[in-house]
Formats: sequence, structure tokens, C-alpha cells
Amino acid sequence: MNLDTLRPRILKRSFWVALLLILSLLALQQGLRAASLDRTLAAHYEQSFSTLSETLSALEQAVNLSAVAATPDQAVAAASAALSASGAAKTALDLLPLTGHNLDTLNRYLCQAGDYTLARAQKAVLGEGYTGAEREEIAALAQYTGELSAAVSQLSANYSGKEMRFTEPTVTLAQASAEVPLPTMQQELSDCLSSLTGYGELIYDGVYSDREEGLSPLLASLEPLSEEEALKRAGEFLSCSPESLQSLGRSEGALPTYTFTDGVRTLELTERGGLPLLFFGAEDTSSDGTAVPVSGDSEHTAPRGTLPYALESAKQFLSAHGISDLTLCYYQCTGDQLYAVFACEEDGVLCYPDRVTLGLSISTGQVLSLSAEEYLTHHSEKRALQPSLSAEEALRVLPEGWSLLSTRLCVIPTAGEKERLCYEALCTDGEQRALYYYSADTGACIASKLLYESAGGVIAH
Repeated sequence: MNLDTLRPRILKRSFWVALLLILSLLALQQGLRAASLDRTLAAHYEQSFSTLSETLSALEQAVNLSAVAATPDQAVAAASAALSASGAAKTALDLLPLTGHNLDTLNRYLCQAGDYTLARAQKAVLGEGYTGAEREEIAALAQYTGELSAAVSQLSANYSGKEMRFTEPTVTLAQASAEVPLPTMQQELSDCLSSLTGYGELIYDGVYSDREEGLSPLLASLEPLSEEEALKRAGEFLSCSPESLQSLGRSEGALPTYTFTDGVRTLELTERGGLPLLFFGAEDTSSDGTAVPVSGDSEHTAPRGTLPYALESAKQFLSAHGISDLTLCYYQCTGDQLYAVFACEEDGVLCYPDRVTLGLSISTGQVLSLSAEEYLTHHSEKRALQPSLSAEEALRVLPEGWSLLSTRLCVIPTAGEKERLCYEALCTDGEQRALYYYSADTGACIASKLLYESAGGVIAH
């Protein structure tokens, strides 16, 4: 066989050998990169879990301090430390590749621990004592925190000692068969949380409080509607045929509702009573003086196209749908659109939790949007509205540099969706105005807001 005949075969074999070599080198490179990535992730996970362990230890100390705080200053210091530690722990937990139901429990705990100590501090500052149930709650929370801190500290030590891993690493088949599988942190932490004694529900005056189930006082006395009945009610509300509406289904929750749409407007009605909870999507379609759908039109005393006309339209609309005795709290005008916030007034007491927000056209008075969830959730005719202190007694000491313009009795919502009877004091420092809220029971100033007033409206923050 001559050389000319062999040369193509030799070249062909050399090509395949070179290709296999290149592929082997690429596979090796990818394996090295994967191993490097595993090591990098492992280092980050170890650091984050170590931070979680350290912050839980700090949280344990803060909760224990809250449990034994004897003065308002001590309670505030403990709450500050607990909020800082719980926030840092949540950040560290978010950086870890962990999921599952038990991790939801851990997240709930981290949200509530700092928030609960803050609620205790607020009670201490206001001079309110703790009930026996509250003392039992903080003791249970402190015990749970100690057990959790110790368990996570042990897991952190195990991970640092390479006794477990967060996720399965990228390995070859040969490596997998040669290595003894290590338990994953996901499973170990889940098992750890399952073994801890829970601290139960925490019902307190805070953002992350477990909510007490139950119908709102207003809806409790109303009969539930079928979807067909709610559809008919929606047609009446939107001034259209029920057949032109599409059902978007029924929602569960504290306020079960039915939702309907005509492709442009969307309306959400409560299952009980068929009251409007949410309405949006309407366009200002009226160009003449005739009534428009969803306007609640009746006699007006103010000229059409003015702000008073639009506000009259708002009250008439709400009254037509069973919401009356409302007082305008704040409003904001943007072009031709008015956004107004109303609150219910009971026996001369303004009840801020019973709020309704409307969007209207100033030029026509047409209602463009509605949000009545706060009103439907909180409105009650059985509130205790008798103050323990007179306005003079509650407002003995005003903020330095501020003088009193007027005062009225009101109910304000708290962070935990509870209520406080207060005196609302409108004050000025000569340049700006502010609202201060004094407890009608203790005289403590529990909230304040600055008023922002302009030609476009009045809002408070």
C-alpha cells in the first residue's frame, strides 16, 4: 500500500483523535468550572448561614430583654435590638437556597419577633400594663427563640465541619459512586424546625399579628348572595344588562366577593349583601348635562363642573349604595379628576377606619373608581365612643412651638388593625399645620401627621 493511499486515512484518524482530545479538554474545563462554582456557592452559603446563626443569637438576647424590661426606655431598647436582629436574619435567610413549609414558619417567626417586641415597647411608652396572657406570650416567644438559636448554631457548626451540604454538588458519575452522600441543609433545617415547640398564634397590635378570623360587623348581619343574584346586582350598579357582564369568579378570604366585568369596567361585590367593594375602569363619557351611569345623580346645590359639585355627587352616590353619614377627610385634584377620601361619622365622632376612597370627574361628577374595603371591614355601630378624659385634660401639653386651632373626637386605626379613641388636635406653628392624636383614655400623644394644603387639595402624611 503506497503512501498516497494511506495519507487520507492517517489525516482522518488524526482529525478524530484531535477532536476527541479537544472535547475531553473542554469537558475537563467545564468540570473544573462547575467544581469552582460549587466551592464559591458553598463559601457564600456558609457565610450567610453563619450570619443567620449569629443574628438569631442576638435576637434571643433582645427578646429575653423585652420579657424582663421594667421601664419604657428598656422596652424601647430591646425592641430596637430585636428589630435590627430579625431584619438581618431575614436578609441572611433570603440568600440561602432553602424552601418549604417549615421555612415559611421561620419567616413568620422572624417577622413577628421584632414586631411583637415593638408592640410591647409602644404599650410601655403609653403607660399601659401587660396582661397575664401577654406575659405568657413573651415567655413562650423567648423560649422558642432560645431553642431555635441553639439548633441553628449547631447546624452552622455541622456545615462548617463539612458534615452536610446545602445542595447536591455537580459531580461526575464516578465521583458520585465513590462519595458517601451527605445530608442536605434543606432537610436538616426542615427537620430541626419540625422538632421545635411552636410559640402559637400571636394576636397583638402590630403589622405582622396573626389575624382574628370573623366576619366584619357590617356584613355579619347580611345574607349571602348566589353568583346569579350578585350578577343581577352588578348589572343594576353598572346600569347595564347582566347578560353583558362576564363573571371573573368568587374570591375567598375575610371578605368573600364576586367580580364582574364588561370588558372595560370591573366591579367587585361582597358575597354577603352584594355591596360594592371595588370598582374601576370607568371612563368619563358624559359631554352634556344628562346623568351618566354610576353617578348617583340627584339635586345639586353647587354649579356643575366645580369641586363642590363633584363632592356632592360623591356623597349622593355613596348614599344611594347604603353608605351615609360621611365626612370628607382629604382630597387631591389631578387635572379633571378628583380623588376624595371620606370617613364615617358616628355621634359626632369621626371614624377613620371606616374610609371610602372615590375617583370622580370634576366636570361631570361621574364616579370613575371606588374602594370601600376599609369601610366594609371595620364599620360598626357598637363602638365604645365615650372618652375617659375631656379634651382639656387630654391636651394639657402641646408640642413646643405649636398652638391649638381646633379639636375633635375621632377613632384612628393602629398598625394591628385595632382602634383607638383619640382627640384629633389641629395645630399650627405659624407656617404649617399638623394633626396630633391624643389618647382619650390616657392623654398620651400616640400619632401625628403633617397637613399638605394647596389649590389642588389637602392630604396628610
